[in-house]
Order: sequence, then structure tokens, then C-alpha cells
Amino acid sequence: MKIITIIFFCLMLLPDAALACRALPAKEQIAADEIDLKREISMTTELVVTADQIFLATATSIEKDTRKASFELIEALIGESEQVFSAVWDGSRVTIGCRASYGFNNILLEEGQSYLLYLRDGQIRRASKNETGRSGMSFIHELLIVRGQLLSNK
Repeated sequence: MKIITIIFFCLMLLPDAALACRALPAKEQIAADEIDLKREISMTTELVVTADQIFLATATSIEKDTRKASFELIEALIGESEQVFSAVWDGSRVTIGCRASYGFNNILLEEGQSYLLYLRDGQIRRASKNETGRSGMSFIHELLIVRGQLLSNK
């Protein structure tokens, strides 16, 4: 019992950031979500500028040990590609956090899933999965930002 009490008091001394995700009152949660969405929009805008290829594509095979995936092209937004192409990614790190933007650059591929792929020098920088119900910026919102930015750059 004494050890549990000591652990409890030690945990109480940790700053909030060191603890697991915590629930916020509704108004604070809405404000935090808005800030995080703005962060994701900013990161998307930066990726559009720095990517030399942006594709809508479906993952057809994934080799996790070599971090190489093959895709079938749906649409090329920036750059050119064959109908079937391969790309590699740096899977050495995955960021986990309480906000959607923390995992913005995580690349977690699944065969058969469609993605908005951002590539630079042949390497995947972001793979945004086409799914509904995800937290943070929706896939459609992200795609609209990319298309809007491409139109404004013409």
C-alpha cells in the first residue's frame, strides 16, 4: 500500500503534458480542436509546396520490411506516374499523441486502401487514408485544400 501511495504522489507532480490524454470541458475541447485543425491545414499547405508528386492512388502491395509499397494510380495531381508505381517511406518513427495533427506524417499503409500521397524525391512524405470518421481534418477537406492550392498556383 505504501508503494502505491508513493507512486500516486509522484504522478501528481508530473505536468499535464506528461499524463495521458485528458478530457477537456466542451468549450476548451472545441477551441483545442480548432487550433489543431489549423495546424493540419498549415502542414497540408506546406506539403503541397514541398512535394514534387501528389497522387490519389490505391495500395496494391506493401512490403513492410523494406518499406516499399506498390500503388495503382487513380489521379496525378502534381507530377507524372505510370499507372502502377512503387514508392518507399521512412517507417522508422511513428508519432502518437492526443491530437490528430501529432500523427499527421505517420505512414500506416494497408493494401486495398486509397490514399492521397505526397512524395518528394520518390519517397512518401505523407499518406492520407481515404476514410470517413477519422479525427481531425477529413480526407475530403484535405483534398479540397490541395486542389484549391493547385488552382491558385496556376
